[in-house]
Amino acid sequence: MTEKEPAGMEWSEGGPYAPQEQEAGAQPPDVTAQTVVIKQGCARSINAERVEIRQGGALTIQGETVSITQGGAAILKAKAASLGSGGSGILIADNIDVEQGGAQWMLARNGISVDQGAAMIMAAQKIEAKNSGAFLVVANHLEGEIKSVLTPQAALGFGAGLGAMLGLFLFFRPKKRG
Repeated sequence: MTEKEPAGMEWSEGGPYAPQEQEAGAQPPDVTAQTVVIKQGCARSINAERVEIRQGGALTIQGETVSITQGGAAILKAKAASLGSGGSGILIADNIDVEQGGAQWMLARNGISVDQGAAMIMAAQKIEAKNSGAFLVVANHLEGEIKSVLTPQAALGFGAGLGAMLGLFLFFRPKKRG
């Protein structure tokens, strides 16, 4: 694949790449192949062993290795996922590598590595972060700089406050007369 190829989508069933043009206003396709490469295009769903997206996106992606640069996916499931200057709604993988990107949910079986990224929720066995942030972080081992909004002390305070409010509400509610 050369840099002189036209923008668009390409996918392969194990052979050479076959350029595909997408008509303006056309419904994004569902793609199933061994290797999928998208440059400045989109797909509704992708199911492939290897997926590479540059300046494009997909609604759902499922694959062995997935790499997204300046693009995004609503739901991404992979064994290894790499996200650079992009985003995802739900990112589920064995290992996740994020550089200047983010996701609402980052869930990894093994590890998450984040450099200048953010997530609403990060959960993994090991999280390595540099200059990153999250609302909630759940990890057995945490390395680096990560700013978490919901710290253990904040979670304890939130739970105590919520419990007190519910207790007062139940105590002062009108009694049923029977």
